[in-house]
Amino acid sequence: MEKLNPENSLFTELENKNPEWWQLLKDDNEIYIDIRKDNKIDVYYNGGALLQNLRHDGNTFFAKTHYKYLLPAKAKYIDISLNESSFQLQDVAIQLLEIENLESVLPRLKANIRQHYSANSEKGIQARFVTNVQKFIDSEFQYTFSYGHERLTSRIDLTWVDESNQEIIMVELKTIGDSRLYDGEITQQLKKYMQFIEVHGDDLLSYYKKLFLIKKRLGLIAKPLQHLESLDGFRVQEKPLLLFGDCNQKWINKFKGEIKDAVQDVAFGSYFFGSPKHDCDRILKTTRNQHIY
Repeated sequence: MEKLNPENSLFTELENKNPEWWQLLKDDNEIYIDIRKDNKIDVYYNGGALLQNLRHDGNTFFAKTHYKYLLPAKAKYIDISLNESSFQLQDVAIQLLEIENLESVLPRLKANIRQHYSANSEKGIQARFVTNVQKFIDSEFQYTFSYGHERLTSRIDLTWVDESNQEIIMVELKTIGDSRLYDGEITQQLKKYMQFIEVHGDDLLSYYKKLFLIKKRLGLIAKPLQHLESLDGFRVQEKPLLLFGDCNQKWINKFKGEIKDAVQDVAFGSYFFGSPKHDCDRILKTTRNQHIY
């Protein structure tokens, strides 16, 4: 996390030059963009990495996209070079598609991503939470750390800025069809989150302060948080939130007690929504579908 540098050339060149393809991505309300701790950027649509490992080297931006998002035949990634207005796919077969710029290929990329991540998949629901709620500043944060004699690896689905309580909250997203809800694995997963926060809470706070400033400079902070100058004064909530976006009331009534018994020691609450369009603002007490432990 210490490697994240707001002055890395990727961020400064995007801010100063604002290439056409970059503005196209920022203007697309279906797309969300995440800063990575190795000073790269990932660009997502519907949970699929539309552009991955975007970086800057000399006078050129580079990224990659998966072959299956353009042609179905091969399972590999395609390197991409991007200049001020150009978009070049570094693969002979792909070049035969006569793609002139990102705008011309974007519909194809989106359509193929939808084939792999439906709107009802966990990735699709995650994407809609990010684009609809607009208070999530990060997704797919991967980490490895030592806790006691264990070496633990996990991935945090979403990171949410709770302005009213001045907290940065780690979020685990689940669908009601996930078998891990019923075999005890969810408890261990949330426990990893909590242990990671216990060990690296200060590092996370410093990291997300820098990430927020980078996103603000690049115009990537969504409207509900744009008035914030920084995350100074915030803290990292020591327990994660368990979040659902595809529930029905019958399922909630049947399983909410079981879920509470499983996670109340390793999560501050469970929020159950029928659609990822609802505001996730933290409440101070339990309501029908938002449970605080």
